[in-house]
This record gives sequence, structure tokens and C-alpha cells, in this order.
Amino acid sequence: MKPIIGITADYIFEVKGNYPNPMPMDLVAGNISIAVRQAGGIPIILPTAPEEAARSYADIIDGLILSGGYDVDPSFYGQDTRALTGITCPERDLSELSLTDEMVKKNKPVLGICRGLQIINSLFKGTLHQDLSYYKDAYLKHQQETPMKHATQKVSIKAGSYLADLIGEEAAINSLHHQLINEVGEGLEVVSRAKDGAVEAVECMEDGRSILAVQWHPEDMFETDESQMRLFTDLIERSK
Repeated sequence: MKPIIGITADYIFEVKGNYPNPMPMDLVAGNISIAVRQAGGIPIILPTAPEEAARSYADIIDGLILSGGYDVDPSFYGQDTRALTGITCPERDLSELSLTDEMVKKNKPVLGICRGLQIINSLFKGTLHQDLSYYKDAYLKHQQETPMKHATQKVSIKAGSYLADLIGEEAAINSLHHQLINEVGEGLEVVSRAKDGAVEAVECMEDGRSILAVQWHPEDMFETDESQMRLFTDLIERSK
């Protein structure tokens, strides 16, 4: 049977004309599901759920993709909210932190995308810069206005790392984030940085763990960049 890959959904409220109140909706970019199917997996969308229910997802999936979305609530990494932090959704944060923790305990593989990297770092007791302006070395445009299928910068990847073995020691990536890793989580290794030093990928492939996370959006590039597709085919292989 093909591996079942859970994809976390964003939890948003949308106004519908026929309803008196905004409707809560679980949504995720469809191209992640397409990438999973083309890579040989079976995608299922995981809605935001209370802690116990979120943990139970780990029993029915073989691998997990933590998708992009709102800022992580700073309380989950021990900080107060600063002036330039955007919209947060603590319910989604708790759901994903609980699920990811359970996946790690079960030694099941995880791929983090953008916010997903930040969730993983928070779980492992790391912290974030709540806005790029708080990162003194930032000079690159990390929130591109060019369509996301196009790369706007190149990142270096640590030789000998799992990620380098997968896609090489340099990658052309897209970029759409205003927060980034500050203190790296315990047990995570930084394996990619942008030219201004911003953390672009972390991994943990020791002690039975199978965690890889990138700050960019490979789901927007996989159709034209085979190296980005490898992030998905690799997750499928790790999930077997």
C-alpha cells in the first residue's frame, strides 16, 4: 500500500453570504496534495484539533507534512508578542505541536514547510525572530512578489548533511516569510542558510528521528525543479 501522508491544514474564518457568522474552515494549498500524489503517496488533510485528537492522527498516517500559514504564537516559544508579529492561531499551533511531538515519539517522518519549520523549532525549544526587521543581518528580500514558481535566491547547504545528499550543496529557492529561526531547537542541525545568514533548513536524522524542514515552499516549484520534487519523493521513501 502507498504511504499515507498527513498534511496539516490552516484554520481560518471566512465570511459566507448565507451564514450570519464567519465560518471556520480547514484549508491547505492543493499543490501539496498534488506533489504527494505524484511522489507516490496518498495525501489526507488533517484539520486543526484538540491535543488528544491531534496526537491520534499519528496512528493513522505514515508521514507528516507541516504546511505554511499564520505566524506561530510566541507564547509557544516563551516570548511575548512583539509589534510586528502577524495573525496567530494558537489552536492550530497546539494541534500541530501535539501531532509533531507524537510523530517524533513514534519515529515517524516529518517534512516541515515554511511555518512547519518554525513549528518544529518551537517544539524543540528553539525561538524565532518575530519579524525580519529584528534580525540585524537581513538584507535579502525574503517576501518575494515574483510568482512563487520562480526562485529568487540561492542558499548553501551543508556538505554531508541529509539535505545535501538529497538535493546538492546549493539550491535555488523561492521565499515568502517574515519570521525566521533565532535560537535553534535542541537536537536540530542547521543545514542551510541564505546569503544573509537566515536559516533556511534544519534536520534531525539521529536516534531514530526522521525530521527535515525547509523555510521555502517546494510545493510551488516541484513541477519545474526536480530537486524540489525530491523533498516529496524522499518523504514517501522515509514513510515506507
